[in-house]
Amino acid sequence: MKIISSRYLQLLVLLASVFLYSCKKDTGNYDYKSVIVPDLSEIGLAGTYRVNQNENLYVDPKVLYEGDTAKLAYEWICYPNAGLIAYSGPTDFLSNQRILNVPITFKPGNYYIELIVTDESTGYKTNARAALVIVAGMESGLMVLHTKNNQSDVDFILTRSILPSVVDKHDRNLFATLVGSPMNGEGRFLGQTRRSNSDFNFINVATNNSFQRMHGFTFSFIAANQELFRRPVATINPQAHISNSTYEFLINDGKLYSGYMSAIQDAFYSAPYRGNYYLEPYMTFFFNYNIYGAVVYDRLQKTIHVFYYRGRAGIGFCLF
Repeated sequence: MKIISSRYLQLLVLLASVFLYSCKKDTGNYDYKSVIVPDLSEIGLAGTYRVNQNENLYVDPKVLYEGDTAKLAYEWICYPNAGLIAYSGPTDFLSNQRILNVPITFKPGNYYIELIVTDESTGYKTNARAALVIVAGMESGLMVLHTKNNQSDVDFILTRSILPSVVDKHDRNLFATLVGSPMNGEGRFLGQTRRSNSDFNFINVATNNSFQRMHGFTFSFIAANQELFRRPVATINPQAHISNSTYEFLINDGKLYSGYMSAIQDAFYSAPYRGNYYLEPYMTFFFNYNIYGAVVYDRLQKTIHVFYYRGRAGIGFCLF
């Protein structure tokens, strides 16, 4: 006679119980409900939106929902288009309204805009996105420096009288919009540093106590004040600026500084021209064969100077 161990017997009983339970008919009384979620299948987003920097982007999406639309919350966000690489960085909030109608102030480039719709009664979310291309909107036009209450800012104006094919536009207060605050001080001048077929495209903006360099297409910040000089200057007091495709001159606190557009990483102003002089805040270019210079008026000597740069021969000045 065979004797079955107690452990083996317990295993048989357990298996039999599982078998009998699995064969039992399910007579449970369940209540199935359909889940209502926002439907964005007919949202109507364009494949790609193209907008000039600082212009409004308008999108009116179609959201299908069988429930109470008052329970829906909307969030528009924007983030860089990283191509084939999944983007995992920070996103920028655009709006919490269904209809997107906001100015786009990000730097020119490729982005995505995304709409996230949340049913606040259930927490269910639905999203859809589209590509966004932001292009520089300041290639041609007028810039105006203006001052109020000792704060200065810049407007960009483009009209059909400048380019007949464009739509009139007026971008106000670029510093406040793109940088976050206007410049302090009374406005002095706007000066452009530009060289064809290169990355040299700067807008130099000056007040009586500040000097800032901005990108010529995007008006994004590049550098300011002491960062623009090879050697420290005692006083930031920019007074006048001129440039051509290769050289530029700056009068700061009565002294003349020169710059040479050779490499964008080395675009700084030299030490001031030496001498006992204090210049009035105006000048013009001097050119004679391979000699470049600036014609200026000296308040101390009460005479006109020509400060010049002559290639490898160095720098100097002569009197009129």
